[in-house]
Amino acid sequence: MRAKKAILLALSLSFMVLPAKAANNGEQKIERTQRTYSGSKDGKSGTFVEQNKKVLQFYADPAKTAAKNAFVASVGREPNDAAEIDRFIQAKSAGALDSSTLVQIAVTTTTASAAAAKAKDVKTVLDTYVKEFGQSVSSSFAAGVEKKISSGALTMTQLIQSLRDAKELIASNSDPALEWHSRDVDTKELKAAFGASGGWIDGYSVDFDVEAQLKATALYFIKTSFSTALTGGALDKATAIANGSGGDGLSIAGQSSRLLELAKLMESGLVPEGVFDVKGIFTHYTESWFPIPSSPYYKPITAVFDRSGGSWNDVLSLVVAGTSADAMLHAVYKWYSERWGQAFQIDVADATAAQLRAAAKSIYGTAISTASPITLDLSGNKFIGVTGRSTAQRRNDANSFIAEGSVKFDLLGNGAPIRIEWMNGENDALLVDDRQGEVTRAAQTDGIISGKNLFGNPGGYANGYMKLALILIQQCRIASAGKEIPVIKTALMGSSLDGLKAWIDRNHDAKVQPAELSTLPSLGITEIEVFPNKVKNSFGESLLQSSYVEHNKRKLAEDVWFAIDPKDARK
Repeated sequence: MRAKKAILLALSLSFMVLPAKAANNGEQKIERTQRTYSGSKDGKSGTFVEQNKKVLQFYADPAKTAAKNAFVASVGREPNDAAEIDRFIQAKSAGALDSSTLVQIAVTTTTASAAAAKAKDVKTVLDTYVKEFGQSVSSSFAAGVEKKISSGALTMTQLIQSLRDAKELIASNSDPALEWHSRDVDTKELKAAFGASGGWIDGYSVDFDVEAQLKATALYFIKTSFSTALTGGALDKATAIANGSGGDGLSIAGQSSRLLELAKLMESGLVPEGVFDVKGIFTHYTESWFPIPSSPYYKPITAVFDRSGGSWNDVLSLVVAGTSADAMLHAVYKWYSERWGQAFQIDVADATAAQLRAAAKSIYGTAISTASPITLDLSGNKFIGVTGRSTAQRRNDANSFIAEGSVKFDLLGNGAPIRIEWMNGENDALLVDDRQGEVTRAAQTDGIISGKNLFGNPGGYANGYMKLALILIQQCRIASAGKEIPVIKTALMGSSLDGLKAWIDRNHDAKVQPAELSTLPSLGITEIEVFPNKVKNSFGESLLQSSYVEHNKRKLAEDVWFAIDPKDARK
């Protein structure tokens, strides 16, 4: 041995029975181990290396070997464990080894094996929920999902994608920019689930480009009837928030889609019900005279502000509250509320699919179910004759549709005629846009025009006067050319009226005929006031009215809102 180091070798030989599948009779297996330690031995100090060699040799049990072979011959497969062989030997010794016993042995073993495999699959599902959904679920719920997978009704890939979608729907992000959820609007799903919701279902919310054009002129600041007075970068801030958030993701339709999608995931059995809360905030354009939407799923958290303006109809955003971004978001909501509407707190505890559907329907139902065109009081009786109960955009009866006297007309301008309230034939006229000659050509053929040929909200305008204002802006630019001080006008006059016509639907078929169409000069109309005023009707509802000049007499012009038939619009 070398100094200060001793190598001690120890050899141990032992005998044992190896597993039947691991060895043949007489087969040996050698195992070597090594252990290093410091210390003293036999009066010597140093580092010792202890090496051990273990020899294992298999000796077959003739009785069990015979039993195993008999098992294979009878059952048709290798035994899974010694317990199976024991059951086989017991049945044979008792003289009960018949066909039914063999089947029972096979089934018992197969069932145990399948149960173990199933438990493993359920564990995989449980782990998937924690990883992809961020929440654990019960074993019984996971077992139900595993059953869908094993039956072929669901793949693991589909499950993972569904859980990622669900996590996004209820996500809570520390980054405020990510906290604004932008959801794709599925108009077919919303219509099928909840019916019509006016222009919202077709994306006719505010058009920020139109607002920007108005802001770019001095005209924008002359009166506030288009919008609450905005100064400096306020409008830019609003536009940036909306554009950065995905447009329709801020709309009532967008957020209703979000809740509806989450409800569908619950109904499919992929997201558990009653295990988490849905909390959020949304803001809605309302006015002090308009009934506050009520629902068991949300409540107002700010006061209603009375605004004289209203160029934006509704701005809504639904987010998960209680995050690090919450304080900042509340400030944003307060800013919105003071200018555009009122903030509401959504709170659905232990959410179920039915509750989420009801909440989505409730929010969706606060949208406007009316659409507008500008009309002219040619009859001179100081009101516009319509078939509905009111001409207001928002009505005290929740915009109930009156079927009597209604017509089919493509008021939303999306190529799909819908049943709407209409003019009642009292000689009042719809103001039409024939600057491209489309209305004249239609009058000479099939008579079919749409809301885009009128002056209303279709096309992204908050109301018909916003569309008229674009013509007025151009008129002011032309008049201001070469002048140091811009010329500001508030009414369309002269050549600015070219291409605008009056349509009196005398036969009430919602189709234009040549005899129903008149140029404004032929009617003695020389001026149309672009800036509207809000006035109250006998019901306390707000009407959007201006005036026009006919044969030197000032008469009523109004942006009339027709209610839409929910059943027809659902198609």
